[in-house]
Amino acid sequence: MRLLGKRPAQANVGPISSRSTSFAATQRAAGSARALLIAGGSSGSGQQQKTAVMGLFGRFHQGRSANAPSTSSVAVKATSKEPLTQEEVEDLVLKLNKIGAVKFGGFKLKSGLLSPVYVDLRVIVSYPDVLEQVSRMMYSQIKDLDFDIICGVPYTALPIATCMSLGFGLPMVMRRKEVKDYGTKKAIEGAYTAGQKCLIVEDLVTSGASVLETLDPLQKEQLQVTDVVVLIDREQGGAVHLSKHSLRLHAAFKLSAMLDVLQKHNLVDDELAGNVRKFIADNQTQLPTATPAAAPIAHKRLSYMERAGLANNSVAKQCFEIMARKRTNLAVAADVGTAHDMLQLAEAVGPHICVFKTHVDIFDRWDDSIAQQLQEIAERLDFLIFEDRKFADIGNTVVSQYGEGIYKIADWSHITNAHLVPGPGILDGLKQVGKGSMRAIMYCTA
Repeated sequence: MRLLGKRPAQANVGPISSRSTSFAATQRAAGSARALLIAGGSSGSGQQQKTAVMGLFGRFHQGRSANAPSTSSVAVKATSKEPLTQEEVEDLVLKLNKIGAVKFGGFKLKSGLLSPVYVDLRVIVSYPDVLEQVSRMMYSQIKDLDFDIICGVPYTALPIATCMSLGFGLPMVMRRKEVKDYGTKKAIEGAYTAGQKCLIVEDLVTSGASVLETLDPLQKEQLQVTDVVVLIDREQGGAVHLSKHSLRLHAAFKLSAMLDVLQKHNLVDDELAGNVRKFIADNQTQLPTATPAAAPIAHKRLSYMERAGLANNSVAKQCFEIMARKRTNLAVAADVGTAHDMLQLAEAVGPHICVFKTHVDIFDRWDDSIAQQLQEIAERLDFLIFEDRKFADIGNTVVSQYGEGIYKIADWSHITNAHLVPGPGILDGLKQVGKGSMRAIMYCTA
């Protein structure tokens, strides 16, 4: 048999389960119920097979033939907690207050106003039990609505929407807050088709501006949006503003109702509650306008000659000029075993490259005449020489390795490189040798 998905509005949601049933226990029940379905198979020749859909928190809704086997009681326990009791509602309010998701004091808002209350639901991601309870509370507000997919408003509502999706088997899409200028460049990610009904999931609503920012890209994808579910309505005009965009707001809590619960449990005194209610009444928001999703950032692509004009390093400037003249950005590594083969390779590829990279210590021999031949080829065919030496010793030693010894790298290599591990002494040593000459050092940080 196979498991078939249906829209959440068609779900047959069971009665309220005991509050003692834990999230983990519910998951185990759901897993056992799936096992029963899979084991059930066909109910007989020519009979309709049993189909079902179930999230981690949701109960089966199924179509069965008269002879289809019944499920055990463990499947019935995998129900959503609805309708929610007053005790459960108050329990969640107290938890939100305890973990600091709802704070009281003096808080400067984005608008510049000083508020006696601050709601910060980002913290709930650190409390799985609270996140799960939030998702149940919000699902209970929209369980009877007709929709196909859900979309969380980035960023705080994304984990809430994900929990609802996993818990109740709701297909989900995701809005990018910043649209990339590469890849698919999509504002809405996920599987969807034009004409589907999408439910917006948000953590709280003040003016409704963030909801409208999500509405715009969804509508551009020809998705139908008529409903928004939030955990908290701050009661500052958001519901009215959204209604003017043909959106119905479904809130699990109004901020005033949360104040009532906290007052009842002596966590907020009458004076503070009065100040909060006065602030809400005196600071109703203005009707926001939908802000289009940010367009991909268009980076101006500079020509090599333009980049040469911006270069502060003389060798970098020279390299860009060569790239512009020869219309190439190719570099070739001369990983060959003999000096003869290296010189032949330089002659062959020189007309087509801007940089020729060597490992001088792997060649079978080296002397000043070989260095002079390589320099002559580089000048004639217009490319830079990069000795990939990766200096990594102390300053005094590096001075000798770079400017003296058998290789005298500073005499013929335009570019070399060094590790930063030995500290600033290595930089001072290399600068001392290369000072006054057209030489560049690239630093290896890894």
